[in-house]
Amino acid sequence: MNKIIFLFFLFLFFACKTDPLPELANKEGWTVYDTSNTNLIYNVIRNIRIDRDYNIWINNFSVVLVKFDSSNSLNYTIPGAGGDPLNYADHLTIDSYNNKWVHNFENGLMKFNGDWKTFPPKTDTTYPRNAIRIREDNIGNLWIINNRLYKYNQQKFELFNYEIINFPKNQLKDFAIDKNNNTIWLITNPIPSLVLFKNNELKTYTPDNSGMPNKEYFNIEIDNDGVKWLRSKNELISFDGNVWRVHKPSYPALENSLNTYIFDIHIDKNNTIWIATDKLGIIKYGQGKWDIINTRNSGLPSDTVLSITSDQEGNLWIGTNKGLAKYNFNYK
Repeated sequence: MNKIIFLFFLFLFFACKTDPLPELANKEGWTVYDTSNTNLIYNVIRNIRIDRDYNIWINNFSVVLVKFDSSNSLNYTIPGAGGDPLNYADHLTIDSYNNKWVHNFENGLMKFNGDWKTFPPKTDTTYPRNAIRIREDNIGNLWIINNRLYKYNQQKFELFNYEIINFPKNQLKDFAIDKNNNTIWLITNPIPSLVLFKNNELKTYTPDNSGMPNKEYFNIEIDNDGVKWLRSKNELISFDGNVWRVHKPSYPALENSLNTYIFDIHIDKNNTIWIATDKLGIIKYGQGKWDIINTRNSGLPSDTVLSITSDQEGNLWIGTNKGLAKYNFNYK
């Protein structure tokens, strides 16, 4: 009888035991740059971008631009240079001309290339005041969305509105550019759709006319093979132009990990997806495998991650609320 009871409880133990988390990240190979070891005056790193000369540029809630050069030192900051009119920016984009573009609510879109240039006032209706996302296509145009879509061709802005091209009246949530064929892809809410926009023509995918899952979508990125990746509350949804697929963590401990505030999503040269979260650290998805990188299993300085990118050598650069972190995958 005792043996039967023992076997019964042993069965319950394994039946109720959750799946283990994926293999933990390496704690070595990490470097953190913050106010204690650099001349950075504020630790919150909001955005990270890399210019064509491989310099790292960051911005945060105190300094608009900081250049982090190839010698791995924060060698100067930008406030005051060229009449810098603000000290906060919620976006940072570097175009193929090496112009640095920043945005904030009060001043709108601004460009820095040694000097600052401020764009037209709020009375100009063709000019985007509230930017949700700023991206560059492969011929040098900047594309910007708030509730509408704008293009800047380095000379003037063009507004694409509902009346001209029957643009979706849903809220534009996010967009991405497929640089393989220079096409614009947008997602909308509250009625979900994926919109292909090229040469003033639209093709719209919805749950009614395609296999698109009927979800609320928040982010879109495009990988190196042209596959579109959309984030819903608990899944990543991929679309290769023909087939929709749902990707969801199978580990119970990660089941709701995507249902959190997401600051940034980066797809590296190996098509690995890195997701910057508010409190969980980094969610990693690649080759069908999910992982979480956080302060407990890595050298990440904080579980609040605001921005992620990778350089030409494949190093991961991570902006947190406790400094700039670099992870060297080739660390020995």
